[in-house]
Amino acid sequence: MSGALGGDHPPVFWHKVGWGEGSRATLIPKVRATGEQRGARRKAKGPRSHANGAGLALYAPRRPYTSLMAADLREVAHAERAGGRDYDALAMRVEGADLHGGALRIIGEQPGGHRTYPMYMASLPARSGKAPKASVLLNGGTHGDEPAGAEAVVAFLEADIAGQWPEFAFTVMPCTNPWGHAHARREGPAGRDLNRAFRRASPRTPEVSIIKRALAGRAFNLYVDCHEDIDAPGLYVFAPTRLGNAIVSAVAATGPIHQGDLVDGEIPLNGGVVATDSDRSRERRTGWLTWPLPYYIARYRQAHDGPTLSDEGDPRALSGATIETPTFLPMHQRVAMHHAAIDAALRLLREQPPRDGRSEEHTSELQSH
Repeated sequence: MSGALGGDHPPVFWHKVGWGEGSRATLIPKVRATGEQRGARRKAKGPRSHANGAGLALYAPRRPYTSLMAADLREVAHAERAGGRDYDALAMRVEGADLHGGALRIIGEQPGGHRTYPMYMASLPARSGKAPKASVLLNGGTHGDEPAGAEAVVAFLEADIAGQWPEFAFTVMPCTNPWGHAHARREGPAGRDLNRAFRRASPRTPEVSIIKRALAGRAFNLYVDCHEDIDAPGLYVFAPTRLGNAIVSAVAATGPIHQGDLVDGEIPLNGGVVATDSDRSRERRTGWLTWPLPYYIARYRQAHDGPTLSDEGDPRALSGATIETPTFLPMHQRVAMHHAAIDAALRLLREQPPRDGRSEEHTSELQSH
């Protein structure tokens, strides 16, 4: 578990080792890295080393990948070890995915040095032949040094996972920070964290304005935002308690869960879930001036009718999950963990009754400078 040892000791995170069949998990402490150390680690080439990392066993994905997808993920892992990722190759995979009647469009171009990077959005209508029971937003690649999120969302399109949920309509943004993905950088080209810039538009974050314009007129019953954590010993999730517990239970068969008490030394964690329906989380949302994407969705793009996964009475409470996978695991395993989390969220959404209500349009925040 993570947290302080007490007194003057620095915050400690705990790594689970000896994870293999017939063996018991052992927790060993690891002093939390400083910001400078974290930055240096992100820039370092090759996978991050782990104490006793050789004892970590791989988990089989719940659904077997096709040989083509497996080959793609092996190439991604090789590129990651080589210290870079090819966004153009990722874009070709997005453009080559069979959307089965869906539409793919470039919503804008992210400026980045000597070139621009196309930003994609796929709109997948419900295949039931009826009005969709719910609308779902999937997003990946907001932080460029967290590649498994983008890989999971692209693989979602390639494997036509949406076809397993014909009653839902999907909006899919595979990679919302292409420059960061190509350069293995958390921030955008202007050095700003895009996931802290959704409250107000800024000339330094044109990507955020592009996303807001693309989402205008849409409302979602569920969002799933795919991220990673370089320091985490297992998966954890920001979500309402009920949704978070469902995700953790599903992912536990695919990979380790963060069993600590804190995230980043201050955010309470319980069984792998940062409960967004807690009093502390609500207070944090109220006072936070630098919104991440989920806060923007909850405030301006959340459906007020149809099913919801929020455990709060507030119609603008978060109805979705931010998934954080541990980057020390192989790429294919992290992608499988994201897919297991998405699957669990969609299963729970399918079980929910509809609500009576009406979606509200809020356009003032969509204006960019």
